[in-house]
Amino acid sequence: MNNGLSDSCRGWKAMAISMSTRSRDRVKAVRDLEWVMSSPHLLSSEGDVFLPPAMCLHILDDPVTIAWLEGLHVDPTPLHTFLGQQLRRIDKTSLDLGVYFTSLVEYWLRACPALCIDRLEVAASSAQLKFVFRCNESPWLSIAPCHSIHMHWEVSVKFFLLCEPTTTTTTTSSFINLGLTAGGETLASRIAKMQRKVRMCTENVSVSRWLSAHFEWTQANVVLQSHILLRGYLYYPLALLASTTSAFSSTHVELPSTINADHLRGWWSSDVEADLIRTTPPSSRFAILPKIFWLSKVSSAPSNDDDHTQHIVGSPGVPSLPLLSRADVVAACLAHFSSSPTAKPLVVAELRESEHATTFVEVSRGAVVNPNTWQPPPPPTTQLSLALGDDGISYSVVKAEVARVLMHRKGRYLVQCLVVLVELEDGNLFRIGQLMLDARGLVHVDDDDDDGGIDHVMATIIPDKTKWWSVRFLLKAKHVLGGAIASSPRHDQDNVIRDDAVACQILSTLLDGRDGGAAAEAFGRTQRWDVASRRSSQLTHVYVNHPHTSAKAARRHLPATSSQIPTHDIADHAHQLSLVQATLDTPLTVHLVETSSQIDTMLTWMDRATNDKTMVVVGLDCEWRPRAFTTNPTCVDGHNDDLYDLGVTVVQLAFPNGHVFVLDCMATCVTVPAVFDRLCRPWIVVTGFCVSGDLDRLVGSYPALARTFQSPHWTCIDLRRVAMSRVRRLAGVGLASLAFTFLNHTMPKHQQCSDWAARPLTAAQVEYAALDAHIVRVLLLYFTADLNEPSI
Repeated sequence: MNNGLSDSCRGWKAMAISMSTRSRDRVKAVRDLEWVMSSPHLLSSEGDVFLPPAMCLHILDDPVTIAWLEGLHVDPTPLHTFLGQQLRRIDKTSLDLGVYFTSLVEYWLRACPALCIDRLEVAASSAQLKFVFRCNESPWLSIAPCHSIHMHWEVSVKFFLLCEPTTTTTTTSSFINLGLTAGGETLASRIAKMQRKVRMCTENVSVSRWLSAHFEWTQANVVLQSHILLRGYLYYPLALLASTTSAFSSTHVELPSTINADHLRGWWSSDVEADLIRTTPPSSRFAILPKIFWLSKVSSAPSNDDDHTQHIVGSPGVPSLPLLSRADVVAACLAHFSSSPTAKPLVVAELRESEHATTFVEVSRGAVVNPNTWQPPPPPTTQLSLALGDDGISYSVVKAEVARVLMHRKGRYLVQCLVVLVELEDGNLFRIGQLMLDARGLVHVDDDDDDGGIDHVMATIIPDKTKWWSVRFLLKAKHVLGGAIASSPRHDQDNVIRDDAVACQILSTLLDGRDGGAAAEAFGRTQRWDVASRRSSQLTHVYVNHPHTSAKAARRHLPATSSQIPTHDIADHAHQLSLVQATLDTPLTVHLVETSSQIDTMLTWMDRATNDKTMVVVGLDCEWRPRAFTTNPTCVDGHNDDLYDLGVTVVQLAFPNGHVFVLDCMATCVTVPAVFDRLCRPWIVVTGFCVSGDLDRLVGSYPALARTFQSPHWTCIDLRRVAMSRVRRLAGVGLASLAFTFLNHTMPKHQQCSDWAARPLTAAQVEYAALDAHIVRVLLLYFTADLNEPSI
């Protein structure tokens, strides 16, 4: 048990108190930065996995660091600018707490003069390692005596509530995430998750390869130090405390040794009115803290008005907070929870007058939860824990138990269960449905008649395009239930949708949901059943012409439908080519973008080239590492942990006059969202070949782009669909085929399957990438050159 403080913890506590006092009057962002650097771990430093307090203390005590922080308080512009850049990168109006905390850690590593960071990678590799960096002229020589140190940090800020204070043994599973946003995440599960990330650096071969490629070292000659940095608060039940401030003294709860004895403590309450009246003096003031205020302690300042009121000062983009009396904060909490049954918990700071009675300073902090809905999930029972082992629930054990239940039920029982799960519209319940379908394969059931239940439910939900996942799930159910009686001559007919209109709607819904795999499977199954009928060509028409169907899939089925595609035929292809020949022959000026100065130059160039509001066509193409180069080419349960299945690695954009920019997305300074923000203008048309796949990859790599691509000012055209609408019969719909057929241009494809994750990019790769984007642009101009509206 955790009964005392080590020397390093005592030093940490003294430093934290010193910095807290010194930073009380700091600018908010600087105060939060100091909190990130100086607040104690939630976890003890036993073992090597947690960042040793001595490493931070050494940096914090450095006069250079102290002077740096003082300078930031005088002029916080560099810090505010960096945080603003983070906002633009994720395309949000405000930083959520996790991003804010991570951004402060990143600024600490990048800007603190006491650190000598030679190379820093953020969210590195497909495993999303939080920070990987190399220190030259190490500031930790006395702690780790070597010239340079390679470090991997997993950082997180979390807030947990102790929900079992009366049990005989308190464990890390007794602390529940304040937000309950992770389905009842516990401190134990958070620790396990971070430890898995730490182990990746030594146990995952592909991660080690990525690190070797980016830091030019091998496991044989460099030791990578991996550490966990977990900041935050642990909140204890106020009902068991004599006062709010006693939460900061030693609690009466025996804590496991893994929890730092000096961690930040607070209180929590589900009966805020009774608890605050009992535990706080009437003179206390309170503030309800938005998440952006959850880090450092707060203090008040006089308002500029003449009413002598006090408020908590915000920062650029963050408004100030009023101070409330005890009665006011209770009323505000009750109103908040009565407004919605799903109202989230509130964090409240208690402030009391300072020594000089001019301001109020924070003396305690707590969480207020909804008394009507607060039901933290119970911890696993001892028996269940023994049955499941340390790694959590064994899927095979649970599946076997479900199969045992289904063995004694008719097939119709399973169908009724699946229908109920779909009608409840709870995404988490689909996991139960998948489990039941998997278990169904372990047993033999004579009667699998679904009584039309699945077809009926599917017919009611397919008009709603947002329920594509339900459609996918029900299709799988039909296939599984049909496969259980595969020996029946009716098998092939029983697990397909008979109605023509419904079948076409289902296919369209799956493709709208970008579920190409399920769509291809459903389409192929229907084709096998109805290969000679009129319906076959109708479905093929829907499948081939949908913008989310891949070029490869469309090419396989194109001959069956090319005659049915509505076209506006090009009358004279020779004349059409003459209209774009000059553009095709323009020498390319290729700009490789892989540094911060180069990205700034590109953005400035784009502003100049596109700000006159004349129509501009931009060719887009993306590259990623082919699966042939991965070490794990197969997926398990839809997941692939391989290092290089990480989305887009190169983006190329072709502009007028032969200018092509090739962006190295593996360079962390290349801010791809900022580039696409400048393309989101009404007079700019972006085109790509089967471009929906590229856009999906981009959103997967940069989630902020989802908003950009949904903007009414974003215009993007799929070149393949334009080609199919302008030419009645195409010999092929691949990009190289279109270029050869209509531009008399042969595209070299020898770099197509090269390793696009290897760095540096070769000259041949850069040339190939630039040409692809340029040809896409020229082809769109070719297919639209004779139209009255060039913007199509």
